[in-house]
Amino acid sequence: MSGKKREQLQSSLQVKNFFLEYTDAQIDAYDNDIVRAVRMRNIDDLRAMHLSGKEMQCANRFGESILHIACRRGFVDVIRFLVLFVLDFLQHSLRQLAMVLHVGVHDHLL
Repeated sequence: MSGKKREQLQSSLQVKNFFLEYTDAQIDAYDNDIVRAVRMRNIDDLRAMHLSGKEMQCANRFGESILHIACRRGFVDVIRFLVLFVLDFLQHSLRQLAMVLHVGVHDHLL
């Protein structure tokens, strides 16, 4: 060993602020309209919702977001739209974003 202290790995549950805490408004915004638009890959409807001021960084009460849905289904077009134009990933750690994408890709490939 070169004298450097080894970084100790921690469980994501032990890392403070690893998971985004959704507000009640963000949970309420996760409705049938937005879920349907993601599942139908309807970018036009998603864009219209975003431009009308709809909260797009939303999730159900279990923390599953619309990005989770798009990743799990392999909807690259929806993922691209959400990441590039809508969601504020400054609130997400890179580890969390990597985890969401890993789970989505893993589920899609299996």
